[in-house]
Formats: sequence, structure tokens, C-alpha cells
Amino acid sequence: MDPPPASPQTPASQPDNQSQSLWAPAWYPDPTGRFEFRYHNGQAWTGDVAVDGDRFLDPLATNITRYTAEVGATIGTDARANVGAHAGVNIGQFGAAATRPNPRAVAALVLAISSVLIGWVPFLCALAVVGAVLGIVFGYLALGEIRRDGRLKGRGLALAAVCVAPLGLAISGVGIWLTVLTVREIDRYSNVGEHSTTSTRCTVDSGRAHFDGTIANESNKTRSYHIVVEFLRPGTDNALHTSSVDVNDVGPGNSSDWSVTEPVSQERLDCKVSSITGPLPFTHG
Repeated sequence: MDPPPASPQTPASQPDNQSQSLWAPAWYPDPTGRFEFRYHNGQAWTGDVAVDGDRFLDPLATNITRYTAEVGATIGTDARANVGAHAGVNIGQFGAAATRPNPRAVAALVLAISSVLIGWVPFLCALAVVGAVLGIVFGYLALGEIRRDGRLKGRGLALAAVCVAPLGLAISGVGIWLTVLTVREIDRYSNVGEHSTTSTRCTVDSGRAHFDGTIANESNKTRSYHIVVEFLRPGTDNALHTSSVDVNDVGPGNSSDWSVTEPVSQERLDCKVSSITGPLPFTHG
């Protein structure tokens, strides 16, 4: 329902006895709408304003007279003695209308926290770096906007983002190191260079199968190998047993012997080199 017509009198224009009975010294919603609350000393509005518990000094605005008249008419003559209590009940309502959260402050904190959570993860750390940088930028932009416009909330969120985002950058450094290490390990596993293998023995003796051979490094750098072998049913490709052996640090143009022994129940088996890769990731010194 619309408030009744405004009274022509205001705290500044009314006689002193009426002014003091209508406006008790207290904090009220800022009639300018620029801050959350403004202090009325019982005689007139002051330049003492507040937002989120922080106090500032702000000059009086030209629309205070109109706002004062509207509030006075809304309260009514019979309730003037209780104006302080009435204003207190409605502070939440008017304060909420006069202030709003700063979206940049919220976004800055979300980005900063996200950078901390995923910064250590290989590859995702790149996103964490971007999020942390944006968190710092948005945080400072939000602080500037809140400082210029007292109606905006979120100063604590922006400060938290500015403090947390550098931590996200530091954690992202760990993620970058892990990314480099992971790429290196994957390359060593998948890229084994030019090589050749020669089988020297495939026998079964006293319940144990023996498969020996030699691997030659034909590339131009030192290599390590992970050799997977299969023991097959004679004359078929049916693998009955699988085993593996690691051969480390074979220099360019050099060769190294390898040997695999596997417990078996068969008296005769064929042998086959199934695959040769680099060392399994993160399983070597």
C-alpha cells in the first residue's frame, strides 16, 4: 500500500520539540541510498554514514528533506514517541534495498578458491593459474567499486580473494612441476627409439620356464626398456603365462642381456616377446 501524503514538515523545519519527539538520535537507513545507514542526531541528518559496520564521512544530499517527510508521514503522529523502535524494525528492509552484493567480489573469491583446489593437479594447473590471476584482478576491481559506491557489499569477499589467489598461484607452481614430470615419464614410456632384440634361450626345466635374450639400443641416447614376454602353448598363439623384465640404462650402440624365469606346470612351451616399452611411469629412480 502506498504511504499517505508526505507531511510538509521535516525534522529540519519542525519546531525543536516536535523534531526531537519524531526523530530520536539513532542510525537510520541512508535517505540518499548511497550508504547503508546515516546518523540522525535528533535535529538533522549528519554526514556520519556506515556500511557493513564500517563508518565513513559523507556530505548531506539534497533529497534528504523529501525522504524525511515520507518516513515521518509513514510513521504517523500517534507513533512519534516510538520512532526509534519503528526505525529499528525497518532497518533491515530499507538497508537491503539500499545495498547489494558486488558480483565481482563473489566471482573473485570463487576463482581464488578454485585455483587452490585444482592448482596441484597436472594439466589442470593451467586453469588454476588463469583463475588465480582473474581472482586478484576481480578482487581489486571489486574493492575499488565498493569504495566508490557505499551501496555495494562484499568488501570482505574481495579481500579474501586477494589474499587466497596468491596461494592458488603458489600451489599451481607445484602442479606445473608435476605436469612436466608426468610428460617426461609418458615420453620415456612411449618413446623407446630404434632397438632390436634377439632370443638366446627358451626352455622348460624342473617346472620353470626360462626365456633369455639380448636387446640392442640403436638410437643416439641412453635408453631403458620394459620387456613383456609370453609363454605360449606349443605351436599356437595361446599365451599360458606372461611375465616382464626391466633393462635399464643401455647406452647408444650398446646391448644388454635379459632373462625371465616363470614357474609353470607344462613340460614344453614356446616363448615370445610381446611388447617393448620404456620404463613404467614413476617406477624407477
